[in-house]
Amino acid sequence: MFGKAVRDAVEATGRKAMAVAVTSLSNRLFTEYIAPEDDHIHSPKDEEWNRKLLEFLGDGRLEDAAQLSRVIQQQVRVAKVVNFKPLWWLSAFMGQHNRYEGDVLAYAPIFGTGATVTGLVPAPHGIGDKEFDEDDVETFKGDRDVLG
Repeated sequence: MFGKAVRDAVEATGRKAMAVAVTSLSNRLFTEYIAPEDDHIHSPKDEEWNRKLLEFLGDGRLEDAAQLSRVIQQQVRVAKVVNFKPLWWLSAFMGQHNRYEGDVLAYAPIFGTGATVTGLVPAPHGIGDKEFDEDDVETFKGDRDVLG
C-alpha cells in the first residue's frame, strides 16, 4: 500500500521520480568475519535463487520477481520476509507488471548474502502478460489463462 501511495503522490505532482530499493537477495549472512577474497554466497541453493531473481530482473520482469520471492521464502525456509519487502514496495511503486527493460549491472557476495546493482526502466513492451502480470491490481479483468 505504501508503494502505491507514493506512486499516486508522484503522479499527482506530474513530475518524474526515481526509486531506489536496498535489500539483500539471499538472507544468510556469515556471523563471523570473513576476508573479502574468501567471501561467497552462503549456500548453493541461495546462489541458485539469487540467479533466478537476477534473471527475472534482467528481463524486466519486476512483478514476476516480486511474486517469485514468496516461493523462495518457502524453499529456503526463511522465517522472515524483511529482505523481500523492498522488492514488493518497488513493484507497487513502479507498477505491478513486467514491462521494463532490466539491466543487471553487478552481482557479488557480501558476507555470504547476494548483492546486486540492477536498473529497471519502464518500457512500452516487455515480457508483459505472464502468469503474475496484472495491469491494474485494483480491477479484476478476468482470467488470462496463462497456464492454458
